[in-house]
Amino acid sequence: MKFRQFNALLQSSAALPVTRDEEFVRRVVGSPEPVPTARPTTPWSRIAVSFASAAVAFASFVFGFYGLHPAVVLTVDANPSIELSINHFDRVIGLVALNEDAEAIVDDLAWFNRTPASVLSSVYDELVLAGYVEPGDVLLLGLSGLASAQADSYQSAFAAALSEATLLYMNDYRDEDATVVLRASQAFQESVDAAEDDRAAIWDGVYSEAAAGSFDGITTTTAPMITTTAGANTTGVPATDSQTTILELPLSDDDLEALAASYGVSVAKLRLAIAVFNGTPAMRTTTDLEALALLPVAQLAALYAALD
Repeated sequence: MKFRQFNALLQSSAALPVTRDEEFVRRVVGSPEPVPTARPTTPWSRIAVSFASAAVAFASFVFGFYGLHPAVVLTVDANPSIELSINHFDRVIGLVALNEDAEAIVDDLAWFNRTPASVLSSVYDELVLAGYVEPGDVLLLGLSGLASAQADSYQSAFAAALSEATLLYMNDYRDEDATVVLRASQAFQESVDAAEDDRAAIWDGVYSEAAAGSFDGITTTTAPMITTTAGANTTGVPATDSQTTILELPLSDDDLEALAASYGVSVAKLRLAIAVFNGTPAMRTTTDLEALALLPVAQLAALYAALD
């Protein structure tokens, strides 16, 4: 084979066809991954993205507010006093001991994100186990923060969960006028003046508000005065020749909360104690009211049931 023929054969078999564009690359290494083409943004697309972001933020805010914000408060009393906070989704988000007796009970409970009825059932079981109540005893409950029509579903669920207990309610509905009025005689005022504690300061504030006309409907009445010794009726018969002036003293929600905290009880139990105090003429001083507030719920409920 002549050199010229060999050279022509080599050129025709060994040469690679090189083009002037990327076709050469595609022939050698294959087709590359398709590169997405960026869509041009328009004012409408930017607005849509903004609305979507705002909707997500708003949904997160609403869920956080309604999920972590208490809508209803339930208090439980059997001497230990416990407060449950319930969110808008009917789940317990807070459990607080209102006095020292309740601390051990609260510490042993799993409660977060459970239904109020299930947590209440667990609370009752712990109260029975600790010896504070027995089956059939009265358990005092107090619902607040809700309308009266909403209470039925809660009370039905509680009745089903606590079939062995006798339930007594002292609810505070937001759609009803539930002003608590205390029957305060001169002896009550004197007992306030004689005391030198934080509770006396609360009562002084109550009297100051009444004197300043902060409440409408302050009235005074007269009632037969009963001779008492250390708060006990010694005659059993009201004296007919002596009258004592009774001041009907309204208590605000703040007053009730401050007084209940000073006794280490719930507002519901304080309301029950005031009802018994008002219905028992022999009870006349702040010491008498304190003794009622600190009674076991079963005894206080029995006194309440015996009122005329």
